[in-house]
Amino acid sequence: MSVCQRFRGLVFVLESPDYALSDNLFCSSRYNKTEDLTPGGPEMNHFTHLLIGVASGSGERELEPYRLTHTVVTAVNGFTRLKITPTAFPFVEILTDPKIYLLKRNNV
Repeated sequence: MSVCQRFRGLVFVLESPDYALSDNLFCSSRYNKTEDLTPGGPEMNHFTHLLIGVASGSGERELEPYRLTHTVVTAVNGFTRLKITPTAFPFVEILTDPKIYLLKRNNV
């Protein structure tokens, strides 16, 4: 049984109806997990969407090579650290930063 047969009829939505993936688009999509590509390099133009992982606090710097060619669709926050304030309630606050960005190529 192929992946397309297992998922036929399902609709995948990313934050917005504009990014709904029908079963036909899902079956014709191509997934590539190539790492260490040159940011902003010509090989990036082969992809319509990119998932970019960034280090804490460096998101804006690491996205700079993609500013002209891609648009940020969404960002996924992840754990950064705990903040403890004994004089406030709740005493512990979980701080997060964007860790993963979903980018869409501008000419798609």
